[in-house]
Formats: sequence, structure tokens, C-alpha cells
Amino acid sequence: LNITTGCIGSSVPLNVTITPAGVRVSGIYNYFNIAQTPLNGLTLNLKSGTTTIATTTTNVAGYYEFNGVQTGTYTIAASTTKLEGGYSPLDAGAVNNWWAYPSGDSPIERVNYDAANANGSADVNSTDAGLINLHFVNSSATFVKTWTFWPQGDISSLNPPSTTESFMVSTSNITRNYFGLCVGDFNGSYIPPSSGKSGDLISSLKLDYNGTCQAGADEMIELPVRVSTNLQVGALGLIMNFPADLATIEDVRLKDGYGDVEGSLLYHVNGSELRIGWYGESPLILNESEPLVIITLWRKRFFLLIA
Repeated sequence: LNITTGCIGSSVPLNVTITPAGVRVSGIYNYFNIAQTPLNGLTLNLKSGTTTIATTTTNVAGYYEFNGVQTGTYTIAASTTKLEGGYSPLDAGAVNNWWAYPSGDSPIERVNYDAANANGSADVNSTDAGLINLHFVNSSATFVKTWTFWPQGDISSLNPPSTTESFMVSTSNITRNYFGLCVGDFNGSYIPPSSGKSGDLISSLKLDYNGTCQAGADEMIELPVRVSTNLQVGALGLIMNFPADLATIEDVRLKDGYGDVEGSLLYHVNGSELRIGWYGESPLILNESEPLVIITLWRKRFFLLIA
């Protein structure tokens, strides 16, 4: 090939393939909570079908970009080593309400739907709500996955939704922003960490000590957890520590007179930690100083119990 004239010294055809420079696909990953916390350190795989075309990670602001992307149809698969959190009986109650009364609910982001679909079935239903409550109480009851990610602004009230995650690339740069949620955190209460350690849960309860009672050995005692003001409770999640060397937890129940709504009340003891989870379609209506839950303990030997 003569570079100056463009001629070749043979009649054999010369096939030249020119590959366009491609475009940029970029955007931001945020956790779908009030603060829309940036999700740094995510591993992102740009895929065409099942083939990974490129891999990148999000920076401290949750920003990512893929350069030189050719015309085609793609998806972005995100993964993270961040610990999950945020799921509680409050989420279980909200999920149960959303599927049971769809006509009265506002449409939700697709990432909320996927966070609600804890068992990965064809639709969201009461089974998912029950699994979220059970997972809060006993983490050995696992979700189908721990994190979910979806493009921002995909809002629907359909159950199941009809949209897909794939997108088309042509000749223009594309901005594509995503939300992330921990599975089970339907209400977006979690604040994910920037590193792999545990994040924070937005708390709305304060537990105050209110006196002591004397407990003799080998006796049962009922310990009420009372509310300090008039309250309507649609769901509750409690994590409490107790002296496992001095007492065992025999039972946990709602306040007297609410036995008919105890179906979703669960509790689990792990060492000295007691977890209690409950949600209901109808709220508990409590007056000041009424018990929210009543814990039954068996006392192994004499001690003073703080109530």
C-alpha cells in the first residue's frame, strides 16, 4: 500500500474496517433514602447480553463512566461488598399494605419494588412481608439477594412491573442514574457506609428505664415494655439485651386484648440478644403507660430486674 497515492501494487482487494470512537455512558448511583447517599466502591459490569464489555467502579460521589461504548443494547450489573441493613418490621408492614391495597397507594420506584420482593417470586405479596419480618428477627432466614439496583425514575404501581433494565446506545453520550436499596429496606431507612462496615438505621424509638423489681430464683416474671405517650403502632422492631446467665426468655406477646393480631409477632433469642418483630394491617391503639409488648422471663437465680 502506497501511503501517498493510496494505490496498492496488486489487484487483490484490501478490506479496511473503521471502528467508531464510541460514546460515553455515565451517571451516579445513590441509595434511595432521604439523603440519597452516594454509593461509592460499587463494581459495575457493562454487559451486552451475557458478555461483559467493560468494568469500572463508582467513585466517592457514586459517579461512574464507560467510554468508547459502541452502538448496541446494554445492561449494567452492579455489585457491592457493603453490608446490608435497614430492613425491619416497619418495612414488612409497608410491603404488606402496598400489595394488599394497591388502588390506594402511590406508584413506587422500581428499586422499591425489587427491595420488597424479598423471596424473588413473580410478584410482591404477604409472603415477602413475612420474610422481611422473619429476617429482622432471625437473620438465618435469608433473602434471595441482599442488594438491588435500578435506573432512577422508573415509577409504577404494577405488580409485577413491566419494564426492563436494558438501554440502547447510538451516537450520543448517555447519562443513566441508578438507585440502590438493600433488599427488605422498602422505606429507605438505611444509611449505607462508605466502607464495608455496618451502616446506620434511622431510629424513631427511645427506651427509658423506669424502676426495678425484685426477682426470686426459679420464678416466672412478666416484664412489660410500656409506651410513654398515647400511640398508634402499625409495626415495631425491638432489639434488646438481657442477662442470659440470669434469665431465659419464655414468651413475648402483645398487650392484653390484642391476641387476634399476633399472627405476625415473632421473636428470637441469640445469646443475650432478644429481637422482636411485629406488623399488622390494623394499628395497636395504646394509651400512655400501656404495655406495647410483654416479655415473660424465667429467672435462674435471684437478681434485680430493671423494668
